[in-house]
Amino acid sequence: MEEIARNVFIETGLLGVTIAAIPFSGGQILIDSPFRNEDIRSWRASLVNLAAGGERVLINLDAHYDRTLGSRAMEATLITHEATATAFRSRPLTFKNQHIGTGAAWELSNNLGTIRWIPPDITFDNSISLYPDSITLNVEHHPGPMAGSCWIEIPEEKILFVGDTLPVDQPPFLANADIPAWIKSLELLGSAQYAGYRIVSGRGGLTNSTHTAALIKWLKSVDEKIKELGENSAPPEETYNMVPKYLKEFQFGRDLESQYSDRLKWGFFQYYAHRHCPTRAESEE
Repeated sequence: MEEIARNVFIETGLLGVTIAAIPFSGGQILIDSPFRNEDIRSWRASLVNLAAGGERVLINLDAHYDRTLGSRAMEATLITHEATATAFRSRPLTFKNQHIGTGAAWELSNNLGTIRWIPPDITFDNSISLYPDSITLNVEHHPGPMAGSCWIEIPEEKILFVGDTLPVDQPPFLANADIPAWIKSLELLGSAQYAGYRIVSGRGGLTNSTHTAALIKWLKSVDEKIKELGENSAPPEETYNMVPKYLKEFQFGRDLESQYSDRLKWGFFQYYAHRHCPTRAESEE
C-alpha cells in the first residue's frame, strides 16, 4: 500500500485493478476491490491498520468483473453509476467462474468459488460528491471503456482516479467501449483542466496525462479500421487479423503476451459485432 497524498492510499500489487482507500474519522471510502479471496482478506486487514471508524463506502468505477467481483465481500455501502447498476441487473444471480478468453485478470484465477452479485445502495446519473472530513471526492461520469465509467477527483490534493480510461503499458478493454466518447474523455483528461494532477490509472497505478495523446491516436486508428471492415461487410472473425499490429504498440513483458492478445481478440470481435453483427455480440467482459 502506498500513500500518495495525506490519507489517500493506493494498492497496485494485487491481481486485478488498482484499488484505493481514503480513511476519515468515520471509516473509509474505498475505490474498487480485489476479487481473490486471499487478496480480499489481505486488503481488509490493511484497512483495519488505517485505524479509522467503522463505516465503509465502496465506489465501483465501472462494471468490469475485475473491479466488481469482490464488492459483496467488502461489506460496504456500494455506490455506482446507474449504467453500472443496470449491468449488474443483467447478470445471472450467481457468477460462474468460466474462462472465455477476454484477457481479464479474473480469468487467471481458478479458485474464485461462488459469487453472488450485490446491488448498489446508491446510484447516480452524472455526478455525486462525498465530503469525508476536510477533503472532497467528486465522482463524475466519463463514458468510454464502459457505459458507466467514472472518475473520482480529489481537488484539494489534485488527484484523479480514472479507472480504465487510461491503462498503463497494456491494451485497453474494448468489448463494451464507446470509442468516440472515450476519445472525448481522454481529450478532457489531457486538457488544462487537469494540468498538474496526479492521475491514478485503474490498470497500472500512478501515471500522468501526457500518455493520453498516444491512446487517442490508437483508438482513432482502431475505430477507422472497424468502420472499414463494416463497410466491406466482413465477418467479425476478420478482426482477429488486427491483433498483431495493434498489440505491438504497447510495452509489456512477454509473459503477458497471450493474455493481452486474448484481450484484443475478444475486444475487437465484440466491438465490431455490436456495430455490424448484433446477433454475434455479447454484452459484458
